[in-house]
Amino acid sequence: MNISLNTEVYLYDLNEYELITDSFVKLGELPSSITFVSENYNLLVGTLGGSVYIFDIYAEIEALKKAILEKDFAKAYEIIKLNPFLKRSEEYKQLERLWEKTLNQAYKLMEKGEYEKAKQLLSPFLAVPHKRSIIQTILNDFAEFEKFKNAVINRKYPLAYSLA
Repeated sequence: MNISLNTEVYLYDLNEYELITDSFVKLGELPSSITFVSENYNLLVGTLGGSVYIFDIYAEIEALKKAILEKDFAKAYEIIKLNPFLKRSEEYKQLERLWEKTLNQAYKLMEKGEYEKAKQLLSPFLAVPHKRSIIQTILNDFAEFEKFKNAVINRKYPLAYSLA
């Protein structure tokens, strides 16, 4: 009989009943208890061996700030993926506001026919896998926008309808 003893702490979303990450905390011993101290954002993990591990869940906040400042969004989202608690930080909210602002600006550029400028504006987010798929969908949708606009202006409604 092979019994596997887990020395890792997994993070679950109890609202959605799904695993968020299985590599959140790795220990050298078997965990026995866990608690969160909100005053200083520490996660305390007790082990069967009697040890207590203290993890600062915002320890990577400076690295996140730096990645955002340097527009290294792939790194920023990777830091957040490794520590999902950072989604509660002001830095994460700032990153998401920046994404929304960039996306809105790109929409406006594409509506004006400035497709290449929009692509350039969105390019820092292309290295982020879940953002890349959104960007590709938007760019594909707008690729035919000029044809659609010209069809409407020239009252070629059947063509406009098919493009829509």
